[in-house]
Amino acid sequence: MRLMRKRALAQNIIKTMQQTQMPNGISGVGYGQTDLAALLKRAIAQQRFLRNAPVEFRPQDLMEQYADAIHYW
Repeated sequence: MRLMRKRALAQNIIKTMQQTQMPNGISGVGYGQTDLAALLKRAIAQQRFLRNAPVEFRPQDLMEQYADAIHYW
């Protein structure tokens, strides 16, 4: 049940993004697979954001987040 709610929420967010003509992930604003390492490096430099996150992030976690954000649909 919980997974179904998450999927429904994700689908509704994507639908809203498409309707409002938001970019399709970070690729929509010019970033690609080759930019992930630089994005990670810059994110790690922003320690105040990482320290205030509700969960602890490892560099690999952040890299996966960026990779997943290349395209949403």
